[in-house]
Amino acid sequence: MPVKITSAGIFSVPGRNRDVPGHCLPPDALAALPRAPGVYIFRDRRRRPLYIGKSVNIRDRIGAHLRNGDEAALLAESVSLDFMETAGEVGALLQESQLIKRWQPRYNSMLLTPGQAWVLASARGELALQVLPAVDAQAQSLRAAGLFPSRSAALQALERLIAQHCLCPGLSGLEKLHPQRGCFARQLGKCRGACAGHEPLAAYRQRRSRALRGLERMAWPFAGPIGVVEERPQLRQVHVINRWCYHGSYEQAPARCSAEGGAFDADVYRIVAPLLQREDVLLLAL
Repeated sequence: MPVKITSAGIFSVPGRNRDVPGHCLPPDALAALPRAPGVYIFRDRRRRPLYIGKSVNIRDRIGAHLRNGDEAALLAESVSLDFMETAGEVGALLQESQLIKRWQPRYNSMLLTPGQAWVLASARGELALQVLPAVDAQAQSLRAAGLFPSRSAALQALERLIAQHCLCPGLSGLEKLHPQRGCFARQLGKCRGACAGHEPLAAYRQRRSRALRGLERMAWPFAGPIGVVEERPQLRQVHVINRWCYHGSYEQAPARCSAEGGAFDADVYRIVAPLLQREDVLLLAL
């Protein structure tokens, strides 16, 4: 079963002084909030979310909201407050991102919306790299490297890769090759000349493979979904991720999980990708 979303932290304050932010909650309400990580939701009279936030310490963060005069408009409309605890900051970040996208509260700056992922792809044996949607590369069984939220981001990454490793823009598909002179970068001394026969193609392929190795780690490196385990005293959560899509948090690893990845979510990528490089993070194959 998914972790139950707690709604015990609901405080209605009819007749409060709307001109004083600190009066948003009764005196004992703030003390009742947990000093724990989680997500909180300011709601209006119709229970619609006005603002969704996260913190590693819910009580301190809500207190900061109440002391902030710049948030008087939000507090004036807020009639109730919900919160849900998480096992740690990762769960809070994932929940916050998901809830903001779902409800789009008026006082939130929108996080990145789920969208298409782009990759650098090539067929086996080909030297040219294409910038393609990840689903197209997968459908064509192409070798893919990188994972980017837009086509322009993928092109910029390809250009940086070429410049950093003295690869050939022509052989990479960015420039039309001259049959005798090779690419323009060769004339500037920025290409080692594989395009004009001055560097063996075998050596060029090896260099290109080494250059792409770092980007290949950005693509989904697992056969299916994984669980990112996060725990603190009295609460353990398994955050289910598949192909950079968040599928919810559970107290125990689910016995079955859909193999479908869902839409690429740049926020999930930003949150989870750094965890894969850490030795202290427990990952479960699901």
